[in-house]
Amino acid sequence: MASSGTATSSQLSQSAFLGINWFLFALCFIAFVSRIYIRWVCFRRLLAEDFLMLAAMLLLIGIEALSQYYAGFIYHLMAYVNGTATIGPDFVINTEGMLKSCGSAIIMFLIGFYFIKVNFLLFFYRLGSRAARIFRIVWWVVFGIVLVCGIASVTMGVPTFKCLFGGILYTFTTCETVEYENKFFTYFRASVALDIFTDALIGFTVVATVLRGALLSEVFEQTEQGGKAFNIPWVWFWFHVELCTAFIVACLVSFRSLFVYREQQSSAALRAAAMQRRRSHYHPYPAAVGGSGTLQGSGNGSRGTLAGFRGRIKLFQDSVLETCRTLEGVFDGEVTLVDMPELSGRSHLVAVAEHESGTIEEHAHENISNHVHDDLEHQGEGITVLDTVSVSPMEQDRRSASTSLSLDSL
Repeated sequence: MASSGTATSSQLSQSAFLGINWFLFALCFIAFVSRIYIRWVCFRRLLAEDFLMLAAMLLLIGIEALSQYYAGFIYHLMAYVNGTATIGPDFVINTEGMLKSCGSAIIMFLIGFYFIKVNFLLFFYRLGSRAARIFRIVWWVVFGIVLVCGIASVTMGVPTFKCLFGGILYTFTTCETVEYENKFFTYFRASVALDIFTDALIGFTVVATVLRGALLSEVFEQTEQGGKAFNIPWVWFWFHVELCTAFIVACLVSFRSLFVYREQQSSAALRAAAMQRRRSHYHPYPAAVGGSGTLQGSGNGSRGTLAGFRGRIKLFQDSVLETCRTLEGVFDGEVTLVDMPELSGRSHLVAVAEHESGTIEEHAHENISNHVHDDLEHQGEGITVLDTVSVSPMEQDRRSASTSLSLDSL
């Protein structure tokens, strides 16, 4: 319904307004569904910040419903203000409903912003739960500041919102003045400043917030009569872009937790295989009599691979993954800040593997003696094996060494 030639239509048409809004909403919905799926796969439960993101998604759904229903009325009002549209029989009722929906959308935008900010705060709290006490003190200070700024952002706009909730007569008589324009600009600047300040405290991206603040000059547009009108589509659009950008970034954090979880599964399988080889006295270099020893198999645990370039890359990767595991609150022994039933079994497995690795060296000499003893028994001809007697560990080590030397001489 917007006519061509106006500032609003040249900046953003109704079809572009709805198309971009729905496209961003689709991205947010996909990111949110992926986040919930990843949380369930990794933790088998939702965390506290996931419910905040669910609330933000419900706010987004409400905003999209309002924009879809009232977009035509918004652009018709802008066209009427510019003198390019006439008043219909339902103009007053439709315009009052549209203005109230605009005020409701702005409030939902502001609440959604701070839901996402608190989501990041809870995420960082989980990461730093084992940090020094000063971290928790700073966290609570930042949390309090963010809450105060959020309440201030909404309450500061109460005088401004009167032009949206006060009825069409109040809007056209009071809200078209220079005084209201200055008041709205003051509120808008303060809102952007609080957004940037709280984003900086949290460590969150401020690109979209700065972009919205840089477009303050477009909030009011020049009309054909020489006055100024509140550019509703432009403000709505950039609020929507900022909220969707923050929402998508918040959901992308969950993809890293899935990556870490998959790597933990693979690492647990490798540890289980290594522990099984240790229990079965697996020896990668069984030396036959008269031979130099042949590598039984290859793999991440073989000496040939670990000594080569690929082995070093694997060790570096394991070191990086061990560091990344803590980013989701996973610490040594697979202890987590949330209940993770899938990892509890691996926790026991790692503990057993570490215990086995601590005791395997104590039995190294005994295992080598057993291997040599078995090889001698399979020779059959001309080799006499001494009867097994009870000796001290030092004597047993000396006999094992002498037996190995005699084999080399053969």
